[in-house]
Amino acid sequence: MTETVVLPVYVLDSYALLAFFQGEPAGRPVADLLRRARQGDLRLAMTVVNLGEVFFDPKLTDLQRQVLRLIG
Repeated sequence: MTETVVLPVYVLDSYALLAFFQGEPAGRPVADLLRRARQGDLRLAMTVVNLGEVFFDPKLTDLQRQVLRLIG
């Protein structure tokens, strides 16, 4: 019998991701969550509406938009 592993899920909002991209102190926990998600320790989720708010923020660079395309 295989054991089911349930990973914790964190839901990001637009403020959190914008703080991360803009290098604000509030973005530090987001950086940790992104690292842990990449390692497979947890899962991240975000609504399409929040992702759109981040994607169309005029302060974002082209590189940041490319990153969002990869995760979106």
